[in-house]
Amino acid sequence: MFTIYACAAQAHAREKVIVYFLTCACVDLFAAALPRLPAAAGLRLAALHGRMKQAAREAVLAAFAGQDGGAPRRRTPGVQAGVPLD
Repeated sequence: MFTIYACAAQAHAREKVIVYFLTCACVDLFAAALPRLPAAAGLRLAALHGRMKQAAREAVLAAFAGQDGGAPRRRTPGVQAGVPLD
């Protein structure tokens, strides 16, 4: 599963990509495992979910907004739906 995701992300390495996961635990799992895979070498990866501190979420969003591309983000659907993250 991790390798499939890493290969797909590598195919879109020059684009900004947001990947949604069902739970915060899934986001944390992929955020910890993916950087260790050779297929994910060179990709900029960051996690974003509602259990993170507000300052950390804002820093991830600001970094994502300021990049030209190639930055997959793993998020939970609550972030997508606009659920308050405070």
